[in-house]
Amino acid sequence: MNGTKCVKMNFPKVYLAVSHLLSMCGLIFLGAVLTASAKTKDDTIPTRVLDLAYGSVLYEYYQGHAFEALTLLNVSNVRGGISGHGDHPALVEGGLMLSYGMVQEAKKLFESVLKEQVSASHKNRAWFYLAKVFYLQQEYQLSLETLEKVDQALLKSENTELFYETVYLKGQIAHLISEKGSQFQQQISVLPATHIFSYYLQYNQAVISVETGRTDEAINRFSSLAASLAESENEQVERQALKEQSLLSLGQLYLQKKQPDLAFKALSGIRKGSVFSDQALFSYAVAAANLDKFGLALEALNLLKSRPLFMPWLQQVPYALAYLYEQLEEPELALQAYRAAADHYQNLAVELKDNSNRLSEQTILKALKIDQTIGQSLIETDFYGHLKVQPTDFNIAALLASEVFQNDISELHELYKLRYSLSRWAHQLDSFDQMMITRNNLREQKIQQTANALAAQQAELWRSQQHAMSAEVYQAIKSEDSLFFMTQDQIDYHQQIQGVYENLSSFPEGDEKQAYLEKINRIERYFTWWVSDTYGVNRWQAEKQVITLKREMTAFDEHHRKLVVEMSSNDNNAALASRVSEGRQRLALLRQNLELSLEKTRVKLLMQVRADIKKQSIETQNYLLAARESQARLADVLYRKEISDNQDKAKTSEVGVGVGELAK
Repeated sequence: MNGTKCVKMNFPKVYLAVSHLLSMCGLIFLGAVLTASAKTKDDTIPTRVLDLAYGSVLYEYYQGHAFEALTLLNVSNVRGGISGHGDHPALVEGGLMLSYGMVQEAKKLFESVLKEQVSASHKNRAWFYLAKVFYLQQEYQLSLETLEKVDQALLKSENTELFYETVYLKGQIAHLISEKGSQFQQQISVLPATHIFSYYLQYNQAVISVETGRTDEAINRFSSLAASLAESENEQVERQALKEQSLLSLGQLYLQKKQPDLAFKALSGIRKGSVFSDQALFSYAVAAANLDKFGLALEALNLLKSRPLFMPWLQQVPYALAYLYEQLEEPELALQAYRAAADHYQNLAVELKDNSNRLSEQTILKALKIDQTIGQSLIETDFYGHLKVQPTDFNIAALLASEVFQNDISELHELYKLRYSLSRWAHQLDSFDQMMITRNNLREQKIQQTANALAAQQAELWRSQQHAMSAEVYQAIKSEDSLFFMTQDQIDYHQQIQGVYENLSSFPEGDEKQAYLEKINRIERYFTWWVSDTYGVNRWQAEKQVITLKREMTAFDEHHRKLVVEMSSNDNNAALASRVSEGRQRLALLRQNLELSLEKTRVKLLMQVRADIKKQSIETQNYLLAARESQARLADVLYRKEISDNQDKAKTSEVGVGVGELAK
């Protein structure tokens, strides 16, 4: 029955029971973690990002590049992790994993975080969102067990709305896994009576009553809920819509129980501008017709007819309008309406066949008006991660309302986003080519400058002089040449003695020269003793300088060798080029897998749309057959009536002629 599914329509807070919405969970989780949970282990809120790598992660996330954010987190983990934010980055990574449907990986990450010393606030939120994932996977018992690990008192003091949502989930799970309503009612009592979650629990409780065949109980619940929402002072659009949804469900239940008067009264409370107005108008027309209020029914159907027949279920309006004319005993108008309905269904059948023949991914995306924006952040998503689209083709409208199609089209959108991310990666890799050219040019310039500097140092000359000096010193040591190791004072003194000898050589022979010679000989003997006495010290000083010079020359030679090796090899640039090449190989593999996933998703979408078009074609053929049969039936009735009227006129004319003859 339309309107009584356990699903809340596209309102701001959608929390009702749906299954397998993994991408939604990741988005919800990240939104809450990046705002309410952004604390370090000492529960202080950082005024800015404390780690540059984490800043890059958040930048990519807020740009809508979840894949890049997850990649940066993994790179940061390899390089030592992110410091200054406690367990917060790990929770963000878990949310990103959930956004890609990596439930098991996210679960392991949450569990690893919870095993560490984390803040109570983070622990609470980690347990809560993990429980929510289990709930959306319909693992209700596991979700309930996980919710029991949440510190309710702490959660209520930190985030009241999150606490109320926890209560709501417990209530839903209690009713889904147990036939006992006491636990469900207990959770309702915890919530404020006028809280939106309380109203949703009551609505879902009524829906479950419908599904279990307790129609009278469901009617009482819908009536009570609609009355409570009508009395609510809060005039939010969400509450108004929930009230009208309850009235629509109530009216349809009354129609099932063949109580058109009560259905008419309930449906009259729905506004014409409501999102449920089309469904309400059709049910209203049915109720009015059953009450013989054909004028009101005709007015409702004409209003529906003036609107685009967007939803497939509205295709019954042309036939219903013709049927209503027939009930109003307007056979001529009814015949025209049946003929118009037949033409409408005939055209629709041709259109559906043409759509099936021309069906492609592009036609589907064009029908959703996202053929130019698929894979871009321009497309908004709702609270569950579903794309916010307005289809232009009614043939795809009902299909778009199905959870499977929503998930597949969202998956296609994410895959195209991933393709865009890989294109950005390829562009970044391509930029390395120009960078490598620049690096090589700069390297050649530096090599030339270094070579010129080495040539200016005349290294070979210095080496030869060092070797010659070392050889001379060690030869003097070997021959114990004490004069070789004289100090500067001793050299000066030696030169003075030799000068005296030269001067005395020119003196005339005599006693005076002999006296001078004896004196200088005594001085020379003293000098020889002095040199011999200081030989060890002087030799050690000379040898020390030779050793120091050798060590410095060795360091010079090593540095020179390294420069030569560096100039002759290009290992760093080669390693970088190798990494770029490996990145291109990984990118090619990712692109190959991505294209396979895209093709698989395309096939799934095309199969769904083809199956839906086939179903609509069958329904259209049924309506076409019914309209033509009714048209033929009514045309035959009118034809027989016309023949009968003509015969009556002929008889009347003959009787008139006979009476005239008698009068004569």
